[in-house]
Amino acid sequence: MKDQVIARQQVAAACYYWNEVLLKCSPSVRAFGCELSAHNPRLFACVAEGQRLFNAGIFPKSPGGFKRVAAFVVLARRVNFFEFHLQRSKKKVPIAEEEIECWRVRALSVMILPILAKTVATVRANANTPAQDIALTEWKGFPSRHFKAEFFHWLRGLIVLRGQGVNDSVLSSAILSCSLMLEACYYLGSTPRKDGELRGLDYDCLKAAPSHIEIDLNFEAIE
Repeated sequence: MKDQVIARQQVAAACYYWNEVLLKCSPSVRAFGCELSAHNPRLFACVAEGQRLFNAGIFPKSPGGFKRVAAFVVLARRVNFFEFHLQRSKKKVPIAEEEIECWRVRALSVMILPILAKTVATVRANANTPAQDIALTEWKGFPSRHFKAEFFHWLRGLIVLRGQGVNDSVLSSAILSCSLMLEACYYLGSTPRKDGELRGLDYDCLKAAPSHIEIDLNFEAIE
């Protein structure tokens, strides 16, 4: 029930942000001309499916924050609770379903920051200090426009999860893939590590370049 309440609150906030901010200020969203809403029964089905998977023994007993957010993102593509409605003064012609799917992915990306901020990761500064629960509030977005485009393309491809014969193994694989991508984005936006912080664990093996992030494959730097 707690997960359902959090999901409903954050999805409602995302819809408000879309309709009251992006639809007025973003040229691309304004040109699309559709308001965003959520189908709550399907949203609750998404949350229930995630809870079922986490209780099925496929994931660790206490899945981390990135896995929980990834489950929400992946299962949102499966259950499809976002809906778009044409504004009266905008387009009068039907919108192709393919276009709708692209915009559903964009709307879903708005959910990553607030849902992450409602989850925690348990970390230790070192083996001799007690564990701390760290809220994942430091999401800085995607490390590059190319990464963002590829991530959106991957999310659009998850429409296949709505087909027949999709089993728990397929769903869990998609969730793990999404979790790794979100975690990578979180770390790539990191600052030098401080004791008790989650971000920055891999800072020493990364260096900024003018147009991209260059990976220095010195694995000893992160041990």
